[in-house]
Amino acid sequence: MRSAAAQVIFALDPIESRGYDGIDHDRLIAYVVNLLDHREIRATFENVTAAAFRLFPDVFSLAGFPEYPDAARVNRTLLHGGPKYRDYLTGKATTGYSLSTRGLTAASETEEMIEGAGGGLRHRGRAKAARTFSERMEREVRNSDAFRAWKLQAELPTEDFYLFLHLLPGSPREAVRENLHAMKDHLQDSADAEIAAFLAYITTHFKKEL
Repeated sequence: MRSAAAQVIFALDPIESRGYDGIDHDRLIAYVVNLLDHREIRATFENVTAAAFRLFPDVFSLAGFPEYPDAARVNRTLLHGGPKYRDYLTGKATTGYSLSTRGLTAASETEEMIEGAGGGLRHRGRAKAARTFSERMEREVRNSDAFRAWKLQAELPTEDFYLFLHLLPGSPREAVRENLHAMKDHLQDSADAEIAAFLAYITTHFKKEL
């Protein structure tokens, strides 16, 4: 008997190939991880592989055996999406993957490209998905060590500032600015006054890192 996650994944409709023609594999996997998250399915290696194959069979099927997924290709893409390369993903195969700020941007842009190309997306409740995305970003901020320290009016360690932006301490200023701007863009419609105050604080407090 299939698990609940497997039932959801096997029910996914393939996206028409014209919808993702020319989109790089890293972005497609970011899209897959985002979709699984919206459906409250843990993005383990197995779940990502199965979902990527269901959604994008022309890219993630095994050469010569199109009825099977190419797990090796998915694995390479997941590795390439990690912090050392594209910085779209955090996590690992056994515990599951999550999207970084850059990954969330890539997933959102990929969805727009697929829809613009007429790829036949069949998302239900798009407005609800948009609200869920905004709420998820707010939760990410509030669950961060940096926000908790700020909330308690405690000293905010520089390390927590970098980790909040999904970066390692000492990362290039360009990457810091890019991730902070992306975070602000994602939260520009948030009505949460505390989050706005927190973002204003770290922008001022960590000027030398920017």
